[in-house]
Amino acid sequence: MEELLINDVIKTIKKYFWVILLFAILGGVFGRIMTEDAPPPTYEATSLFLIEPKAEDMNGVFKQPVDSGRFFNTAQTIVNTPVMLDPTIKELNLEMTIKDLSEKVSVSNENNSNLMRITVSDNNAEQATDIVNKIVQVYNQEIYNYLDVEKVVTIEKAQSGGENQILHARPKANMLMGVLIGLVMGTFAAFILFRRAKTTR
Repeated sequence: MEELLINDVIKTIKKYFWVILLFAILGGVFGRIMTEDAPPPTYEATSLFLIEPKAEDMNGVFKQPVDSGRFFNTAQTIVNTPVMLDPTIKELNLEMTIKDLSEKVSVSNENNSNLMRITVSDNNAEQATDIVNKIVQVYNQEIYNYLDVEKVVTIEKAQSGGENQILHARPKANMLMGVLIGLVMGTFAAFILFRRAKTTR
């Protein structure tokens, strides 16, 4: 019985190999089409800078503001406001609104230190780098009007070609998955055809 079953499997694969192969090819093509419909890759550019609040002079002793947490929260929040984003849009001639740009920008504080990181995501790698560097430049010019800042120093400037690419689709993985599914479906179809041919004899 076992030997008969193995023989049937071998016969099915030999006779209907073209069916299995066809399904595998179609599965691969379908996987490729699904990849093409996926969103384009996103590029992230980041810049790291140091912001130092003005120290308070208390009887000749300089101290950092007591509420430094509020200071850095404000310094972080102000990055994503029109006072920083509007000049960026105008100077780079960007075809987007402040809201559009705001959605591309994220700000984080590095380990509760004086370091802040700005990250910009865009479908264009070069534009992501230009935007993040321009925001830091504008920030360095304008922040003194809103907070008591001693200095702002850029530690890491975003470099063209150094953007982080985020893929929203995996072409090879999708094609391989499509081929595997095609092989399974093709094998199933081959056995159905083999059984039908056997019963009609």
